[in-house]
Amino acid sequence: MARKAKKDDGPQVTWLSSYADMMSLLLCFFVLLYSMSDINAVKFQKVISSFSSSGGIKMSSNSGSGINNMLGSGITQIPNNIGNYDSIKENLNNMGSDFKTYFAENNLNEQVKVEQGENYIKLVFNDILFDKGSADIKDNIIPILDKIANEINNAENMDIRIEGHTDSDPINTPLFRNNWYLSAARAISVGNYFISEKGIAPSKIGTEGFGEYRPIAPNDTNENKAKNRRVEIKIMSNVNNN
Repeated sequence: MARKAKKDDGPQVTWLSSYADMMSLLLCFFVLLYSMSDINAVKFQKVISSFSSSGGIKMSSNSGSGINNMLGSGITQIPNNIGNYDSIKENLNNMGSDFKTYFAENNLNEQVKVEQGENYIKLVFNDILFDKGSADIKDNIIPILDKIANEINNAENMDIRIEGHTDSDPINTPLFRNNWYLSAARAISVGNYFISEKGIAPSKIGTEGFGEYRPIAPNDTNENKAKNRRVEIKIMSNVNNN
């Protein structure tokens, strides 16, 4: 009598299945973390890429799009221009160097300070753009604003924030009821020049007036008051890298 063939119970579970399950759980864990926090998109991209390089998870060549689809419409999407960070930083560094050289060659180092951060350049004008109590840009300042505008027009992914500040001396005129009105009008004058004369898109420019409420020096001497009567132009990356 022939012996019955042994029943095939199917493929046996191997360690690869456990490994794949673990990697999937880890991926879900990181996605959950992302959904609950404002995570750095570049770092998140690197984390996901590490899964792909280690095996067990296949990523498409369009990995940014794949991650966005995986996260779903209810979660903030990863920006598509992650690769622009390096070029933006390089542009800011070059711009900062150009500004420092220009202001030094024109003996403006005492009147204009250049401050540079990770994603921005800030130009602080010390009471040289306007006459006291006025929001009309001085004629001799126009070449300086032209230089700034040309740098901005040659750069991509940049926004401009313009802040007006005053000293604590009170003002009450038909044009300006107080220092808040004056500081806002000064910021708007600079922004309007960039838009109307230099062709910078209005959507890239924001203006604010702070009056005497954000001094950088005590309002106890004429020299200190001149420091407080300032305009700050901040050129910053509009790609979120925080």
